[in-house]
Amino acid sequence: MTLNMPPGIPGRAICRRRVAVVCAIVAPLLVACTGPASSSTPTSVDPATAGHLVGVVYASGGALTGGEGSSPVQKAPWPYANATVIATPTDGAQREDRSTHTAGDGSFRIDLSPGAYGVAAVGQIGDEHPPARMVTVAAGETVSVDLYLLPFP
Repeated sequence: MTLNMPPGIPGRAICRRRVAVVCAIVAPLLVACTGPASSSTPTSVDPATAGHLVGVVYASGGALTGGEGSSPVQKAPWPYANATVIATPTDGAQREDRSTHTAGDGSFRIDLSPGAYGVAAVGQIGDEHPPARMVTVAAGETVSVDLYLLPFP
């Protein structure tokens, strides 16, 4: 991927590296995350023993508001629609990653087999996302986790 920016723009090299790193991280995740919006990837989870992961993905930080002469104020987090949420087993069990897309209000739900998972959200290419959050899901239990992304400026 080539990022064409006019020469002399401050941060040009940093921006190129940032985009390259994000693409290297996100591309494999996007390949694994196909499927219809707002539904988990089609692998079988036994409904009798399933646990549930629910939450909201928020966009946070980002642009500062405030006009000339006023103090800048950081925007409050807002729901992030159509982000991909991925749950990856972390306990060595032979389970597949499961994923879904957030609804318009940023909410998501994934049905999971009991176990430990790393949960991460991926937005548009260029958005920064924190490391995965670790959760443990038990049969019949609903675990709630909110995730935050920093939109690409």
